[in-house]
Amino acid sequence: MEFPFSQEEWQEILTRLYKRAAVDHQFHVLCTRDSHAAIKMISGREIPKHFTIRFEEQKPDEIVLVLPLENKVLFRELGEQDLEEIARGMAAVCVPFAQSLAITQKTTPRGYS
Repeated sequence: MEFPFSQEEWQEILTRLYKRAAVDHQFHVLCTRDSHAAIKMISGREIPKHFTIRFEEQKPDEIVLVLPLENKVLFRELGEQDLEEIARGMAAVCVPFAQSLAITQKTTPRGYS
């Protein structure tokens, strides 16, 4: 089964999710406890249970980035343009996180210390 969102839809969902998690303590907790429920709350659509989605608590002095799977056979078959597109896609996922990082450094939402 395919992932139920296009790349554009997923970026919009993550942007909305990160913005809400930065200011809504209960939603922030929901993200860490039940990522599927949090995503459904934002998007109105369910992600199949076989997709594992995990949100990590941000620490003030830490940024967590997820590397793509390393597949040496795949990389030999991909051209430079393909690799650039993969890298841009991974970076696009990190942009909302970086934006929320800037927001949380400026203000601390209620319920956080």
